[in-house]
Amino acid sequence: MKVLHILWFSVVIFSFQSFAQYKTQILKLHSGWNAVFLEVQLEPADCNTVFSGVPVESVWAWNRKFNSVQFVQDTSEMFPEQPEWLTWFPKGHPKEFLNNLFSFSGGRAYLIKIEEGSPEINLTVKGKAQTVKKQWYPNSYNLAGFYVDENKSPSFSEYFSGANAHSGQPVYKLSSSGEWELITDLSTEKIESGKAYWVKCKGISDFSGPVEASFLGSSSVEFGNNLVEADVEIVNKSAVEKTVTIRVKNSEAAPSGELPVAGNIPLSYWFSDFENTKFHWKNMPEKLTKILKPGQKWTQRFIVRRNDMPGTASSGALFQNLLEIEDGAGAKIYMPMTAEKALDANYPGGEKPFPRNGLWVGYAILNKVSMANGTSTPQPTSAPLSFRIIVHQNSNGVARLLRKATVMMKRADTTNLVVITDDKLIPQFLSGETSDNSVEGQRFSSVVFGMRQPEVMTYDQGGKSLSADVFIGYNDPLSPFKHLYHPDHNNLENYEKKLPEGVESFDVTRNIKLLFSAEPVEGASATAWGDTVVGGTYNEAIDGLYHKTLNVSGKFVLNQVTDAEEKLITA
Repeated sequence: MKVLHILWFSVVIFSFQSFAQYKTQILKLHSGWNAVFLEVQLEPADCNTVFSGVPVESVWAWNRKFNSVQFVQDTSEMFPEQPEWLTWFPKGHPKEFLNNLFSFSGGRAYLIKIEEGSPEINLTVKGKAQTVKKQWYPNSYNLAGFYVDENKSPSFSEYFSGANAHSGQPVYKLSSSGEWELITDLSTEKIESGKAYWVKCKGISDFSGPVEASFLGSSSVEFGNNLVEADVEIVNKSAVEKTVTIRVKNSEAAPSGELPVAGNIPLSYWFSDFENTKFHWKNMPEKLTKILKPGQKWTQRFIVRRNDMPGTASSGALFQNLLEIEDGAGAKIYMPMTAEKALDANYPGGEKPFPRNGLWVGYAILNKVSMANGTSTPQPTSAPLSFRIIVHQNSNGVARLLRKATVMMKRADTTNLVVITDDKLIPQFLSGETSDNSVEGQRFSSVVFGMRQPEVMTYDQGGKSLSADVFIGYNDPLSPFKHLYHPDHNNLENYEKKLPEGVESFDVTRNIKLLFSAEPVEGASATAWGDTVVGGTYNEAIDGLYHKTLNVSGKFVLNQVTDAEEKLITA
C-alpha cells in the first residue's frame, strides 16, 4: 500500500447561498476515478436523481476536518467505513446501506468512480449559479476546485500570486490510474475547470481567487421588488496588476418546477468622468473594463430600470442574469442577480396612485402664477419657488398629504419602521436613550402645509392625478390674514368679541392637484422613474386670498423613502 503521511488533511468547506440564475456545467467523467468540482447548485440535488442512468460505482466527499490522518495515495485503498469520507453507492449496490452522502451540492469537490470499461461520459448538469466563499483549514491540505475560464485557464502560480498561504505550496492532481500525483511545475501546470485538487494551505487564509466580488458582504445581488441601486465591490487580491472586465450574461431557462426566468434585468451603471465633470446613469454596455493594481478596489454602481421590464408584477417570474467578472488571466467568477417588478407595474394610471406603498418625500417647483388683474391662466414668473411635499400611501392605495413625518424603528424592533405624524407619540416608539438625547429617527417637514392631521387625497385613476383640498380657517393661527397682536387682524372687536369670517380675515382653500407623468421631469432620475421616483405637473387653485381664484403651476418630484405601509401613526 502506497501511503503519503500528511497531517491535518481536510476538505475545503464552502459557504454558499442558492439563487435563481441558471448555468450549465459539463462534468467530463472517464472509466475509473475522477476528481471533480461542482460549480452549480442542482435542484433536485439528491444523488439518486443526479446519477440516474449514469454508470457510477460510488461518489466520495472528504469529511475529515481536524484530526491527523493518513492520506491514501492509491484510491484502491479507500473504504466507506473510514470516518473521513462521506460516500454514496447507487441502488442495488452491496454497500448501499453504508450511504452517508445524500446530496450532490454545489461549491464542493468530489471523487466519482465510474464503472470500469465505460466510455467517456459528459455529464451535463444545470443548476443555480453557485458563488462561494472558501474557508481554508490552516496548515493542511484541502480538497478544492477553482472558478476558471475553461478556454483560458491560469497556471497554479498565476492563480495563487499574492496568496502567501498557497503560493509555491504543494498541489496534487488525480491521475488516470487513480493515484494522486505531485505537480512538479506549478508555473506551467494549468488549472482545469471543473477539476478538484489537493492544495496545501500554510497558515491562515481567506483567499477565494485573484479577483473577489461582493455586494454588502454577499456574493449575489437580490434587488427584489424594492431595491433600486447596488454597489458591487471588486477587489484585486493578487500580487500583479489585473485588467478586470464585467459582462452581463443571460440566465439559462429554469429547470422544470422552478420559478420561470422572465428575462434579463434591465441595468444601468453609474458613469463617472472626473476629468470632464460628467456623472450620470448609462445603459449597461457589452462590457465594463478597469485596470486594478494589487489590492485596489473597484466599486461599480448599478441600478434597475423596472419600467423597461415587460409583463406584470403578478406574473410570478423573476428577472435574472449573471455578472461575469474575469481578471484577463483566466480567473472567472459569477455574481447572480435577481429582480422583480414593482407591486403596481402600471404607472401612471395603475390601481394605486404610486407604484409602491410607503412614504414619499420630494419637492415642488412653481414657476407660473395667474395675474391678479389679468388672465386666470398661470404666466411665467421671474423666479421659481420651491417647497417640500410629503405623501404617504398605505396598502389599500389611500394617499395622504402630510405636514410632517418622523420615520423610526418600532420599540425593541430593528426591522419594522413606523411613520409618525404627531410628535407627542414619538416617546412611545423610542427603543432607548441616546448619548446626546436626540431622537432615533429621521424627520421630514414642509412649511407650506399647515394642516394638523394628514389630508386624505382623492385619486383619479383615469386622469392619473391626486388631489386634496387644504382648508385654512379665517381664525387659524396659520391663516395669512391672522396676526396675534395687530388689532386689525386679530378677529376681535375691542380685543374681546370674536368677529365672524370676512370682517378682518378670510377662509382660504387650497385645491392641490398632482398630475403624474409617464416621462421623467427635468432633474429627476430617469432610470428609477415610475419605480421609486415619480412626478409630473403641480397645479394649485387658491381661493380666499383675493376676490377671484389664483392659480399657480409647476412641476413636482417624489422619491420613496420607506416602504412602511400600515404604520402611519397619527394622533
